[in-house]
Amino acid sequence: MKKFIIYLAVIPGLLTAIILKSCSGDDDMTISVNEENLVIHDDPELRNRIDSDPLKNNIYRVELLGYNEELESLIAAVEKEVMDLSVLNLYGVRKYYLNNSEIRMYAIPYNNSENSVIVYKYDELYQVNLAEFTTGQDGITQFRLTTIDGALYYGMSINQENEVGEFVHSSNRNINEFSNAVYQRTLEKPVADEGTLKYGDTCCRRMANWEGCFECTVSFFAKKWYGLLAFAAIGKEFVAAIGISCIGAGPSTFC
Repeated sequence: MKKFIIYLAVIPGLLTAIILKSCSGDDDMTISVNEENLVIHDDPELRNRIDSDPLKNNIYRVELLGYNEELESLIAAVEKEVMDLSVLNLYGVRKYYLNNSEIRMYAIPYNNSENSVIVYKYDELYQVNLAEFTTGQDGITQFRLTTIDGALYYGMSINQENEVGEFVHSSNRNINEFSNAVYQRTLEKPVADEGTLKYGDTCCRRMANWEGCFECTVSFFAKKWYGLLAFAAIGKEFVAAIGISCIGAGPSTFC
């Protein structure tokens, strides 16, 4: 396991922050019984405003899933992971669109905690993860994103001033396999636009795999970033989306 102490600059996009705060707080029990997805945030201009720093890439669209085939397929993918569906709010599922990736992210809230099941989806490929938030008596919140087998994907600590420290990540077989599968799919598609995860002459996305890309990215943050992460304003789902930019990393991918 590797650890880095990082201090991240405040992320722009106040409107997105306000929306996501409302989406990730006490209203996690919001339900949808309509068939159509309900758009609860949409910023078309943000969709094409891609920065070389993945932390400046924002979630430009958020939908509350309706009771439809998309929800049924998602539930089936989660159920395959031997999840106890009774503890989840299956009618409060939110879908997130990021402007730096074709991966779609879903957050399924637990009924009685701040934790969520986080699902990454590319075509018909699904990767099911668990997002856990634990706050100690000292006020420090420990965030951990793990795969369903309990293996760490990445995590961080957030203090009461929203300073981020002790960023950790670990080699994760399931994430690597999902990332490699996505990479193979992308080779069959037209070349995507340039513009993500390129720092100077280093293209982190063109490392051998997800792990190499993520280590490259975190190393950059450790050396170059300072300031605060507006965690309380951005919302917990944003933290679970940080690692998506490296999904699909490989020698011939886009930067």
